[in-house]
Amino acid sequence: MKKVTIICCVFLFVVSAFAQTTPVKASLILGNNFVAQSEVVSAWGTLIKSPLLTSELVIPYSDELLEKCAESNRLGETNFYLLPLVGLSKKQLSAYWNFFTTDIILINSKGAWRLINFQTNQELSFSWSKERAAAAQLGMSTLPALEYFELSASLYLARRVDVSKNFSEFYFSKESIDSNRSSFNLDDQTIIFGTNLSRREALVIEFPKENFLPGFLKPSGFSYLVFGEGEEANEFYVIEFTKPLCSFEPKKDYEISSIRYLPGKL
Repeated sequence: MKKVTIICCVFLFVVSAFAQTTPVKASLILGNNFVAQSEVVSAWGTLIKSPLLTSELVIPYSDELLEKCAESNRLGETNFYLLPLVGLSKKQLSAYWNFFTTDIILINSKGAWRLINFQTNQELSFSWSKERAAAAQLGMSTLPALEYFELSASLYLARRVDVSKNFSEFYFSKESIDSNRSSFNLDDQTIIFGTNLSRREALVIEFPKENFLPGFLKPSGFSYLVFGEGEEANEFYVIEFTKPLCSFEPKKDYEISSIRYLPGKL
């Protein structure tokens, strides 16, 4: 079985409550790693006919912060992108993605800018709570699944930059899921998700919060071992997909990671 890995950013950034910059400055600082709002709106406009972001979003990051991100990018330590989130629903995203998922209620987000490190910096972990604590110490947040689906597709549609891992790597986030609809009956559920951009496939799986090891990933199913106590000690779960993942490569090794972003403040 594969050890679990997480994404870890090595910088702690403190954002002023009034730190802002302009698209022109952001573009000068980040170069090709800045994606304009007009690019993203135009790219999605070919797939979604409803109006998208009729007003210009304020970039809630300082020039100093972006310069630190740009420098760490140049050193090869990170791969930060600054790009706008339109706030598309799962139904709207279905215009691009072919979703493989159980009946999970994903969180919608409002339009906003996101400063995300798409580079994988790995660190061993077997606990969601430890991962969240580590993210908090770095001043970062875990990216929700719908935001990742939108932003990764936006980057590909606008720039043909592929940040997906073809299901060799899964990401996780803490989502608010109705406990009555959760097979684990947990109020603060975790989900894992992965993508393949070239085939437009997106997988979302409900997941326990703590202490696990992945078992196998096949085109038709996913398994994992949960370490618990008492009657629930070391239970093995198998999730069957309704249809096979056509882009999954057999015998491919895989990891489970987090995607983090730096939250801006207006």
